[in-house]
Amino acid sequence: MLEKPFKTMKLQFGDKIYDYSKPEPEVVKAAEYLCQQGKQVVLDLGCGAGRHLLYLAQKFKVYGLDKDQDLIKKAASNLPKLRDKLRVGNMTATPYGDQFFDAVIANQVIYHGTKAQMSQTIKEIYRILKPKGLFFVTLQPREGQAWRLGKLVEPWTYVTSAGPDKGDTHHFVYRKEIDGLFGKKHLISVYQDNRNDWCVYGKK
Repeated sequence: MLEKPFKTMKLQFGDKIYDYSKPEPEVVKAAEYLCQQGKQVVLDLGCGAGRHLLYLAQKFKVYGLDKDQDLIKKAASNLPKLRDKLRVGNMTATPYGDQFFDAVIANQVIYHGTKAQMSQTIKEIYRILKPKGLFFVTLQPREGQAWRLGKLVEPWTYVTSAGPDKGDTHHFVYRKEIDGLFGKKHLISVYQDNRNDWCVYGKK
């Protein structure tokens, strides 16, 4: 049983409640897949306070990046052994060199912003991945979002009006759009999980 450094933190999105103090099942599944593929150096892109880092650190040489300095400080406090692997930075222009990582995990993060910003983040993921590097990304679907769609920024990009991330900008996608964003030739698997989010596995 893993020692959990975080207190139970339950957040409600619509009529569903999620425990944000433990790893997401889909991240655990992705980590198992990356292990099977022999990947060793992994970035948790948008790592927040580090709820996935403890689990990932048991399997990989893991790095964490988040734009929120306070969250990175919390992650460093919770996980002092990973302190030197944590950085503050923007996902559209990360502080890492070309072809630095074997894999990138970006759970519930790259859809924060406009479609152009998401596209730039995907380009950045490709830049920092080694040849044949793998990625696992989750995206927000268009369906089922009526309760949180606030100010329209551009087609299917909104400042959300409800939920724990109220006030944040989100771009919501449909299946064919994913092919265009990542490039169909790079995609390994695309499916929707039990919370209806898009889960995307791909290769550089």
